[in-house]
Amino acid sequence: MKLYGDNIQSIILGSKGFTKMSFLLNPFIVAADAGGGVDMPPITTNLELYINPDEEVYSDAGTTLAVDGDNVRQANDQSGNSNTASQITASLQPVYKTSILGNGNASIQIGAADFLDLSSALSFSGTESFTFYIVYKKSVNTRNSAIGSSGSDRIDLRASYVQTFVSGDNSFISHADNTDLKIITVVVDRSASTYEVYKNKTSLGSKSKTFSAASFTRLFGGASTGGDIDYGIALMYKDAHSSTDIGTVSDWLNTKYSIY
Repeated sequence: MKLYGDNIQSIILGSKGFTKMSFLLNPFIVAADAGGGVDMPPITTNLELYINPDEEVYSDAGTTLAVDGDNVRQANDQSGNSNTASQITASLQPVYKTSILGNGNASIQIGAADFLDLSSALSFSGTESFTFYIVYKKSVNTRNSAIGSSGSDRIDLRASYVQTFVSGDNSFISHADNTDLKIITVVVDRSASTYEVYKNKTSLGSKSKTFSAASFTRLFGGASTGGDIDYGIALMYKDAHSSTDIGTVSDWLNTKYSIY
C-alpha cells in the first residue's frame, strides 16, 4: 500500500492481469498509475528491447496467449518500442514452458535450430554503447547465440566464454558455463573502448576493445550441437551501464527468479 498526500491510498495487486485500485478520501491529489500492469525493470532510460516470457507470449500472431507446451509464434516487446519477436516458420518455433525456471516463471525454450526474428533491427553506430541482459538455463553446456543476426553480429553463450561478434570482429571473456540458471550481462562501452561481461552482477572481466557498428535482428538462438536452452527476460539498452546499474537491474531479476 502506498500513501499519496493526505488520505489518498493505492493498492497494487501485481503484474499478471491485475490493475491498481485506488480510493480517495481527500479529493485534492490524484495519483496516476504509470505501471500499466507490466513488471518494468528499475532502469528504463534508453531501454530498446524488453522481452518477458510472462508477458504477452502467443501461440499465434498476437491473439492466443501461449500455455505450457505450445509453440511460440510471437512475443511482444514490453519496452514501449513495439519491437515484436516472432517466428512464422513452424519448424523453427520455440516452445513455451512454465516449469523450467522455477518460481512459477515462464521461459521460451529454444531447440537446436529455433530462433525469433525482431520486427526492427537493434542497431548501434560505432559511437553508441549498448548493454544486454539475458536470463537463461542450459540443458547441456554448449554454444548458444542469445542475440544475433543473419550476418555476423551476435552474442554467444559458449561453454567456456561469452563472446561478442560485430562484423566478424570479436572479443570474449572467459566463463565456465554450466546448466545453472543465471544472469549474463554484456557491456560494450564505446567511450571507454571496453568489452565487459558480468555474471549475476559480478564482473567476469573486461578487455580493451573497439567494435564497429552493430545490428541485431534475431533473438534466442539455439545450438546446432544439440540441447535446449530456456530463456527468461532479455533486456537491451542503448547505453553502457555502470556496475551500480548492473547491480540494480540484476537484483530486480534475482527477485523474480531467485538466482543468487
